[in-house]
Amino acid sequence: MEYQTRSPGSVVDDASIGTVAWLNLGNAKISDNIYSTADLETEAVLWSHYLKTTNFGFNIPVGATINGILVDVERHSISATPGGFGGFAILDNNVFIIKGGVVFQFTDGYYSVWQEDTDEHVFFGSETDLWERNWTVLDINSNDFGFIISVVSGPPNVGETITGGEALIDNIQITVYYTPPVTEGIADLTKLLVYDDTTGMMYQYAPGGPFGDFIPIEPEGKEGHSMRVYVEMKNVGAEDTLYCGFVSPDVIPNQGIWDATSGTYIQESATAVPNDGVTIFSLEWTFIMPPSDIYITTNQGHLE
Repeated sequence: MEYQTRSPGSVVDDASIGTVAWLNLGNAKISDNIYSTADLETEAVLWSHYLKTTNFGFNIPVGATINGILVDVERHSISATPGGFGGFAILDNNVFIIKGGVVFQFTDGYYSVWQEDTDEHVFFGSETDLWERNWTVLDINSNDFGFIISVVSGPPNVGETITGGEALIDNIQITVYYTPPVTEGIADLTKLLVYDDTTGMMYQYAPGGPFGDFIPIEPEGKEGHSMRVYVEMKNVGAEDTLYCGFVSPDVIPNQGIWDATSGTYIQESATAVPNDGVTIFSLEWTFIMPPSDIYITTNQGHLE
């Protein structure tokens, strides 16, 4: 499983809830001990607006599977009445995810008391938590994907009239965990040798282009001979499987690889193995040369 971590490119005050605005909004973009703040010090319990963060700039690869979303809020509070009622000044009110510009409430809720005076990292979600949503790569990579939070002040201490305090957010980050897509067609043909075991001749065919090219072998002087092919390819995936073989006009399209010896369609495969830090595929197989041209192909199957 892989992951990407990003901070928001956009931070705004959203007044669709509460009465207290967030100030110094851009300070939540970077962890630098300079804060976005909401002042909830008053004689009554208050709720803040939303601090809305979007435009995180994710570039999850197309075809990946989203496994989980973790939000890290670096924050603290300053109490108007230290040690006040309940021992806290600020409490989470709403902690939501934003998908496609729409705010979605997580039904289990994520609510916690804000630590006073010194920053702490408070995490919402996990590497396996999807926040009760189904996610696509486009959802995550969208500028409308994000996170939103509002807070509420703590009640006053017994005998006190002042309540709450100040909420301070240094930085908000989102980490998205995902399984990368299976990559096909990224191998490079590095060697192709054709042996005529009947005559003892060896032919070396220079790669004609990128992975998937058809390399022709003409039957002149070879028809009916016992032939042997060695293919070597290079790839970055250590757990991939390569399928190779040959086709000819005698082969029905998409039906397989024709083996003149057995009169059946065959498909050769091999699992990649590391070789001096470079993943190498190598295959060798034999056949009887047919009366028509054949074409060595490395995508009769595919790279998995």
